[in-house]
Amino acid sequence: MRSLVGDASLVVLAGGRGRRLGGVVKPLIRRSGDETLVETIARRLGPLADHRYLVAPSELHPMLRPVWSSPMLADGGEGPARALAVAAKGVPTGWALVVAADLVEPDPTLMAQLAARRRPEVDAIVPVAAGYDQPLFAVYRTSALVGEFEFRSMKAWLAALATERVPSPSLSTSASLADVDTPEDLARWGLRPPKGEGPDDG
Repeated sequence: MRSLVGDASLVVLAGGRGRRLGGVVKPLIRRSGDETLVETIARRLGPLADHRYLVAPSELHPMLRPVWSSPMLADGGEGPARALAVAAKGVPTGWALVVAADLVEPDPTLMAQLAARRRPEVDAIVPVAAGYDQPLFAVYRTSALVGEFEFRSMKAWLAALATERVPSPSLSTSASLADVDTPEDLARWGLRPPKGEGPDDG
């Protein structure tokens, strides 16, 4: 099936360790009906892309395989900027649709709108919500994600790249860019821990 965006790979970054949630594997956090966050991302954003990749620590790959059938790449635990550089070397398309694996309701319409702004002079297209860049829900030229910038922080990386920032005021009050870091976040969005790690699994 032809992708909706074209010449783009979905890259899901799953390197976060979930320490404030007791070390749970955040992509496996469940929604109602037992769908995991990473399955939600694949369902909502997968049709936009030609290929899908999940970037996660190697030791998590066996746990993630039952809910992710596409290729997985190894995250070395050096932060999202480095993980993104690793992914860029492994994807075959000119652009990457990048999303964090713990987003609650990733918006395919927004991602498609960002992708529609691709042009030769731009390396990164990043939404801005409540005055802050959102680099983990953004579109990147893959050739710009390798080389001298790959070990920098995301903030420094965006400063070095030809970045277009897209103001998105409504996002500050929606779930489109909401992530899951604390037990309070679980409660707010009606989520449950991964199977075997919550009180409702007995």
